[in-house]
Amino acid sequence: MPDVAFSVLGSVEANVGDRTVALGGGRQRALLAALLLSAGRVVSVDRLVDEL
Repeated sequence: MPDVAFSVLGSVEANVGDRTVALGGGRQRALLAALLLSAGRVVSVDRLVDEL
């Protein structure tokens, strides 16, 4: 299974192996960033709504 890496400093990016993955629009990238910054913790729907 290839390595998956995420970047949240600067632009939000996802890389699988040596390939950059398209993440979609601004809200999708903002959602991913909010979830990545809360890794290992439960994130409520209310908090996600506030973040977006």
